[in-house]
Amino acid sequence: MTRVDVAIIGGGLWGLSLAWHLAQSKRRVVVLEQRHAGSGASSRNVGRVRSIQLTPELTRLGLAAQAKHGRLGRELGQNTLFWRPGYMWILYAEEEVERFRALLPMLREQHCPARLLDARQTLDVLPILRGGERPAGGMYGPRDVIVHHDAVIYAYRNGCAKSGVELREHCTVNGIDVENGRAAGVETSLGRIAADVVVNASGGWSSSVSQLAGVTIPNVP
Repeated sequence: MTRVDVAIIGGGLWGLSLAWHLAQSKRRVVVLEQRHAGSGASSRNVGRVRSIQLTPELTRLGLAAQAKHGRLGRELGQNTLFWRPGYMWILYAEEEVERFRALLPMLREQHCPARLLDARQTLDVLPILRGGERPAGGMYGPRDVIVHHDAVIYAYRNGCAKSGVELREHCTVNGIDVENGRAAGVETSLGRIAADVVVNASGGWSSSVSQLAGVTIPNVP
């Protein structure tokens, strides 16, 4: 039987990133993945990290995520294809323009560099739109980010390997041991693992994994 500090169920972006960060503080970590790393939702996402959001909380999250991705290549020692091409919401109705105009004070307060462009400025930034339906304007995030999700996943995967994280791929979780009301280990197709903490990072499978510990959650993929 293996004993670790933390057993993480799910080898996608969240599971691998958590494992890497825990390993930096010398935790013994195992990641359990039923297929290969990133085989679930992580490899079906787009790598767009947008700061233009509709609430202060999401705007702060977007800016923090951009800063984190900007550091990630240096932290992991591998190129994550980080790129700041900008992002544009194309607005075709005056109602949309006014909705975004109302957001500008909040975005400025959160130090988001977004700008509301008129029709001419929008076409100057995106001349490919010329000749089509004329936009009413555009909400432009000039420093918004694109990363390649697969590059991020495998940078974390390699970083985990270098940091001593054990990644068990093609490993099925069959049960979660519960002792005195808390998870104490995981039963897998590759053997039992005792753990001080068990983390459910299984994304679309999170409901069924939680049920193995007798916990019902409302997540539906």
